[in-house]
Amino acid sequence: MYYGLRKAFPGVKVISEEHTEAPELSDVPLPRLDDDEVSTSMVGDETVKADDVAIWIDPLDVCD
Repeated sequence: MYYGLRKAFPGVKVISEEHTEAPELSDVPLPRLDDDEVSTSMVGDETVKADDVAIWIDPLDVCD
């Protein structure tokens, strides 16, 4: 997930504590960028600069 987002949005800061050593980005598949549920929920469109955006990936920790 981390490297797919970095590849799809190179100017956006992606923050995650769980990722491995950087793979060759050409080997990383691009994430799907369309989602029917998200598209039907959007009420407008706004342009923002990539350096104003940060994506936080916070995986759920599994407790036994």
